[in-house]
Amino acid sequence: MEANNNNFKKLMEEEELIFTAPLLVEHKVVSNISFLDFFGRTIELFVPKILELLIVMTGGTMNQLKAVDLPDLLAEEGEPDGDYDAAAPGDAGNDVTGDK
Repeated sequence: MEANNNNFKKLMEEEELIFTAPLLVEHKVVSNISFLDFFGRTIELFVPKILELLIVMTGGTMNQLKAVDLPDLLAEEGEPDGDYDAAAPGDAGNDVTGDK
């Protein structure tokens, strides 16, 4: 007896042999996927250039943009927020400590 006997997989394979997708449906799916691929590549190519154009039009330069030191937004600094386990349902946001 085979340990990896998957009846649903066998059923799916049998149904795929019996019921094939119509050519029109298959053509439309392939067409839509190729359009989305083309659209994605176009966006990937032109959006950065459009943003650069907008920066230059507003009086900035690409050198200024590259020279800016961006802050590390993922840095974990400071103390964590207080523990609000002792807060009543209406006390959200109020400074409630657990030392009562």
